[in-house]
Amino acid sequence: MPAARLAARRRSEDDLVLLQASIPDRPLQLPTKEQFVYNRDFHSCVIAACGNTLLSIAAQPVFAVLQTHLSRSRLGRAWHRSINDHHRGIVGAIESGDEAGAGEQMLDHLEWLRPYYEKAWRAAGRTTVV
Repeated sequence: MPAARLAARRRSEDDLVLLQASIPDRPLQLPTKEQFVYNRDFHSCVIAACGNTLLSIAAQPVFAVLQTHLSRSRLGRAWHRSINDHHRGIVGAIESGDEAGAGEQMLDHLEWLRPYYEKAWRAAGRTTVV
């Protein structure tokens, strides 16, 4: 959330181009693995646009672990469509400089994602061999 708020305040035109490019035009025509690359890139672009290097460094390992577990889950077309709809809303708020809106949209997005991450995390724990 703080990254989205800061991105709305600090983003450059180049950041906006990268954010738009991180949302595929036809996500449902892409293989699941490629859809997750776009998802990772979107969040990386938001963090980069916020201009906080420390946040970028801290977020990358956490996001990598979460993304790995989630990408191994069985998620359908509706899930990927929703992700991209959320991302478009966040980019719209960032583009318009709406800090509160960007933060709220990101919070809604993360709250929507939370049960999927929790399920993926639990599934990963059951398949880990010690």
